[in-house]
Amino acid sequence: MKPLTPDEIRRARERAGITQTEAAALVFNPVQTWQLWEQGMAEMNLGIWCMFLDKTGLENLSPYREWLHEFDIEHGVHDA
Repeated sequence: MKPLTPDEIRRARERAGITQTEAAALVFNPVQTWQLWEQGMAEMNLGIWCMFLDKTGLENLSPYREWLHEFDIEHGVHDA
C-alpha cells in the first residue's frame, strides 16, 4: 500500500467542506498535526484516515477501501 499523499488529505477535507481545525477535531488530533499531514511532513495512519472518512461521510474516497474489505474477510471480521 502506498501512503496517502498530502494532496489526497487536503482534497478530502475540502470536499467535506471543513477547516483544518474542524478536521483535526474530528479525529482527535491537534490542528498542527493535521497541518503536518497536509504539508507532507508527517504520515497519516490508516485508522485516522478511515475515521475521518467515516465521520465526514466520504467513505468512498478511501484508496484502501478494497484492501480493508479483503483484510476483514481474511481475518473473519465479518462475513463475505
